[in-house]
Amino acid sequence: MRKTFKYRLYPKPRQAETLEHWLDLCRCLYNACLEQRKVALEKHRRITKYDQMLELPELKREMPEYREVDAQALQDVVDRLDKAFQRFFAGGGFPKFKGRRHYSSITFKQTSWKLTDGRLHIRGCGPIKVRWSREIRGTIKTVTIRRTKSGKWYVCFSCDDVPPAVYPATNKVVGIDLGLECLVTTSDGERLGDTKYLRRKLRHLRRIQRHLARQQKGSKRRAKTVRQLARQHEKISNQRMDMHHKISTKLVREYAEIHHENLNPQFMLHNRRLARTATDMAWGQFLTFLRTKAAAAGRKLVAKNPRGTSQECHACGRVVPKKLSDRWHKCECGVSLHRDHNAALVVLKRPA
Repeated sequence: MRKTFKYRLYPKPRQAETLEHWLDLCRCLYNACLEQRKVALEKHRRITKYDQMLELPELKREMPEYREVDAQALQDVVDRLDKAFQRFFAGGGFPKFKGRRHYSSITFKQTSWKLTDGRLHIRGCGPIKVRWSREIRGTIKTVTIRRTKSGKWYVCFSCDDVPPAVYPATNKVVGIDLGLECLVTTSDGERLGDTKYLRRKLRHLRRIQRHLARQQKGSKRRAKTVRQLARQHEKISNQRMDMHHKISTKLVREYAEIHHENLNPQFMLHNRRLARTATDMAWGQFLTFLRTKAAAAGRKLVAKNPRGTSQECHACGRVVPKKLSDRWHKCECGVSLHRDHNAALVVLKRPA
């Protein structure tokens, strides 16, 4: 299987300056290729990525600074633009010109990099310190260096032939309900996941944003405040992602078959009172992690119709109307339990 391993990079100031320069060159190349294709479309001409790649040697002769960047990294820029046009022709939006903050990664393939003495050596940049949080597995195919909006650097190794995770054999089946109080409630009654990462930081974020609004655009202090705000949002995102990884791994490890609601997370965004909380839960990201890990481990994932799961009684099937503020399910048949637990049992019993 194909898998990406991500690690934190700690480049020296001069190395960070070199990487920033390479990113800026790649961004300018991306915008120039986009302009060339845009003009060609207006004139009803066709330009392929291979036509643009053949022009790269001439570009290096006319602009010597591009000789500093690896040839395959420049080819990847053209390939990245071609994929954007493929999405456009498939019905997506037209590719946009990239500003400095919106072009943040450079990809190296087989050449110009190596791993020695626990450091990542990039030709023209030198050895960069890497925080090895886990072991790389499989065969490395590409190396992508990425800069976040907060100014941090990461390296992503895309590897082939990665052995899948092996979990103990089990025949347990579970139904799960995705909620707003906690991320997951299982049919066994277990409640998993914190939902307040963003809520805890809202007061602090508002203070930073008010401070940002009073600062002059283009000033160094404003740029510093922008990085501070980006660091806070990045921390919230990392906490949420860590929670999603831990819960999805726990479910895949413990259960052979997982039944879940086939949710469209966008439907909650139409409710202005719940939109922020629903966005903070990121159900789509969690379900993506769960599908990927279940497929890799050979577990079965079953999507069920989510309509009415919180109103239906799991024991007798009677509809018990409840408002969103009603957190307890009580039915005439004698069943009394938390509404999310009841919904998870309904999901488990409901036919696919």
